[in-house]
Amino acid sequence: MPWTRTYCGIVFVFLLLFSFPLQAIATATWTATAAPAIQEIGYSENTATFSSVNIGTASSGRIVVVGVGNDSSDFTPNAAVKSVTIGGISATLAATTTGNGAGIWYANVPTGTTANIVLTGGTSNFGLIGIQVGILTGVLATPSSIGLNNDNYNGGSAAPTITATVSSGGVGVILFNEEEGSPLQVPAWANATADSYVHDETGNTMQVILAHTFSAGSQTATLNSSSASTYLYQYNAGVAATWAPAPTKKTTIGHLKSTCSIGSQIAGGYCRGYLVASPGSLSSFTVPADWSGDNNIQTIRRRRQR
Repeated sequence: MPWTRTYCGIVFVFLLLFSFPLQAIATATWTATAAPAIQEIGYSENTATFSSVNIGTASSGRIVVVGVGNDSSDFTPNAAVKSVTIGGISATLAATTTGNGAGIWYANVPTGTTANIVLTGGTSNFGLIGIQVGILTGVLATPSSIGLNNDNYNGGSAAPTITATVSSGGVGVILFNEEEGSPLQVPAWANATADSYVHDETGNTMQVILAHTFSAGSQTATLNSSSASTYLYQYNAGVAATWAPAPTKKTTIGHLKSTCSIGSQIAGGYCRGYLVASPGSLSSFTVPADWSGDNNIQTIRRRRQR
């Protein structure tokens, strides 16, 4: 039988009949798609093109994320990556370190499975420039938070860390640009899942490292070295960007019809309430005590009783 609730002398009786729209939350996904790559520009130009990069399966909500590691002798705004295009689509900068050594860019790229990724800098030319690429689905179009480990030279004295806040059901993407020295280092993450890493061609100058996390809340990831006793990451720059899950289209699971004992006293001809949980069949549901709150309010329009 239907549930009855009294509020300010008005009795609301809600009957579940046919269909009722509710909003669900999508499942956030992250996939590292492309083989990471570094180009040795040698300070000869301020653009770098990475051709036919794998950007995964096409979909209308696909967000392509490009992590950029930039090793320049001039860590000033002149040496920063100023723009990124993905298949001709302009990307947005989510976060960059103060010295421009690491950055995360993103764009909604709904079509294609490969794309040319073009990086353009300022008035100073690139030295080494590297990218890591992945795709997000089921997330909001813009990041919900960022984290930074700004460019610093620690002399290999400590493992770098980065902190960012991940929404429940969301995902955080982490990129580090490291000067690794010799011997070559193999990165190992704490509180994050490794995706991939790449060395420059000479193998002892630059390493661009990608990871992610689905853990909710404030997360601090630590980048460890394979040589724990002789930690050799000398310079480090890290960025993180997190995305919250996106609401999906409303799905129809039931329809509410309302009757009110004093219909003429209902302002605007509305009755309000919301579902605690979706009913599994045509049956009654519970209207909780805070039914008039703003959270998940569902409004059912009705004609005033005459």
